[in-house]
Amino acid sequence: MNRPRSVSPESSRPAGWWQQVAALVWKELRAEVRTRETLTPMVVFALVVVTVFGFGLRATGTDLTPVFPGLLWISFYFVGLLGLGRSFSSERAQETLAGLLLVPADRSFIFVGKALANLVFLGVVELISLPLFFGLLGVPFTAPVLPFCATMLLGTVGFASIGTLLSALAAHTRAAEMLLPVLVFPVLIPAVIGAVETTASLLGVGDPLGWKRWLGLLLAYDALFVALPLVLFEYLMEP
Repeated sequence: MNRPRSVSPESSRPAGWWQQVAALVWKELRAEVRTRETLTPMVVFALVVVTVFGFGLRATGTDLTPVFPGLLWISFYFVGLLGLGRSFSSERAQETLAGLLLVPADRSFIFVGKALANLVFLGVVELISLPLFFGLLGVPFTAPVLPFCATMLLGTVGFASIGTLLSALAAHTRAAEMLLPVLVFPVLIPAVIGAVETTASLLGVGDPLGWKRWLGLLLAYDALFVALPLVLFEYLMEP
């Protein structure tokens, strides 16, 4: 007697959905290796920002630890906008977005693939510039490693997710590069507050145990703004 097969969440996706996501991420990474049009400006801008902050603020001779979390996250989010702006504008400039929309799969694979590629680019920039932020601003790293890594990951995932969705929305307009920051930052305020407060608490500024509460806020923000684009992206790509 044949038993009915259980249906896993993955099997409810159209066949090839994950393969399409992997193929799109691979395409983005290969294009970046070939052209260096996204990661290079992001790294250069991050190095300029940390150099200006480092030599400009350290000259005051004051302890920069209380303002360090704000400087860190605002810098990362501004740098990230450079990469987000190219997520869909390059597809439209090369007239390849229509080809992606014709792929016989749930169109949410485009959002997930683009968001994962942006997450990789942001992660590379953070790995390169984070030690420089601590070194040039003269702030000792006193945070517990795992909670700090979780804060960096959650603060970056939420930004990459909502930024990718709004980049797709802004790409329909002529002033996409100017419109994107206007769309992103109001929605990003809870993530900015959560990331800054969590980092400050982990570095010993304010309530030393408050990071657990703020990390929960970041987790809730990420859950909302990772799930919401999966539902909205299909409608956003309608002609």
